[in-house]
Formats: sequence, C-alpha cells, structure tokens
Amino acid sequence: MMEQANHEIDFFFREGENNVLMVFLSGFGGTCAYLDYKHIIDCIPDYIGILALDRFGYGKSTHSIEDRTLSNTSSEIDSVLIKLKLIEKTIIFVTHSLSGIYILDYINRYERTIIGLIFIEPTTRYSIEQLPHLREEIIFNSKLVQYLRQNTDLDLFSIIPLEVDVNPHLKEAEKKEYIFRLKSNFLNVTLTNEINESEKNIVEASNYIISDSVPVLLFTRECREVEYNNSNYLNSHNSSRIVSYSNGTHHIHWSNGKEVINEIKQFLENLLNCWL
Repeated sequence: MMEQANHEIDFFFREGENNVLMVFLSGFGGTCAYLDYKHIIDCIPDYIGILALDRFGYGKSTHSIEDRTLSNTSSEIDSVLIKLKLIEKTIIFVTHSLSGIYILDYINRYERTIIGLIFIEPTTRYSIEQLPHLREEIIFNSKLVQYLRQNTDLDLFSIIPLEVDVNPHLKEAEKKEYIFRLKSNFLNVTLTNEINESEKNIVEASNYIISDSVPVLLFTRECREVEYNNSNYLNSHNSSRIVSYSNGTHHIHWSNGKEVINEIKQFLENLLNCWL
C-alpha cells in the first residue's frame, strides 16, 4: 500500500532480474488486479518484473473523489512508477476492457520506454452505444447502495443481486478474497464517477494512436474481431496482431486461459530477443 494524494493505492510487486516490467490493470468493477491475472502472473518468468496495480476504488486501494478523467488516472499510474523507482524500466502493459483506454492515454501523455502492449477486449467507441442505460442503472443503484451503507446493517446483496464473475483459475481462498473485494467496492463513489466519465474518456482515447515502434498483442472473440481491426488499438508494427477465439467470454484471459498464456509467453520471448 502506498500513500498518494492523501489516499492509499494498493499493488502487488515482484522484482525481476532484468530491466523489463509488466504492468497489469483490471477492467471496470473494483476487483483486485493481482487476483484478476494471477494465473498469468504465475507463468511469467522470474526474470521479468511484475506490477499489478489497483486504481483508486479497486482492490484495497482507497476511494478518491477526484474525477476519473484520463489525465488523472494516467497521472496516478505514473506517480506509482515514480515512487517505486520503476520509471526507468522497459515496460509492457497488460490491460482488460476499460483499462485499455487509460493506457492509450498514458503512452501518448508520458515519454516512457514502452516495449509492448497486451490488450484483452479493450473498450472502443462502439461501447458508447451501451453506456446510457448502463450509466442510469449504476447511478440509481449507487445512490441506493450509499444510503443502505450509511443507514442500515442490511446485507446489500440480499437486496441488490450481484452476479459475480470470478477468475476460475484461483484457489478457493483466493476466490473468496476476490469476491470480498468486488463486493466491498461495489458501486463505490470512485467507480460511480468512473462510469460517469467513461463516455468522454472513451471518445478522447479513440483519437490517440499507438506508435508503430511498439508491438501490440490483442485478444478478442471472433464476434468482435472486425471492431478491433477498425480500432486505434492496432498499428503497423510487423509483430502486432489480433488473436481471436470462436468461443470464450469477455474475460478471455479466464475462459481461454491456457491459450492466452501460451500466446503471451511467445510474445514476450520475441520481445526480449529484440531488447535484451
């Protein structure tokens, strides 16, 4: 846990033997990044450093009342790298869903040594069509949740059913911790603000480009392959590519875990042959 701007931000860090660092960020929902990606992290060679970072409102990180803009979120990510003295590392970002837009912003905002990007069904402009209804539902439930938390001792989830997607590769104790963190953060003030800012953030991020010097590996289902081929998540690097699956879920790193791990390991091997 690290103090930052009068709040605390949580992370998992593993020192590597070389200068390469993989940074993992979760999608929307308040979950813990380490548990989200643990089955992948466990397969990454020890000589590569690992940072699984929980944004404000996620995992054990405290809430923040600051607007969840792209610039604020990028600044928080960079501040953690600076405070941990990791800013000189050669970085590979791994993101899922909504966190993809934050890294699009980060790599265009800060001059850091980024050697690879791994996206798992990242958010695109097409997602905006789904936002109005989702935002209304979240804001309504958020107000109800805040009232119940402040005025009653009722079990929130006996009133507001929550379907929890859990990383199936975790051990039972880890699954319980994952669910506890998800429920503890359910529609907190930070996540509610994040969904309020999401449309503006998505539009802004859709104007960014990824340098052709950085290889991109993007995982998706076949039903969204055209969407990503027409998105700004791909570039012209000769190693950049989409890996699509005919089956699976939005959490492809869970539903197709073995295949995704093998693809990531090959991607890392090719990267490191060029950089080390």
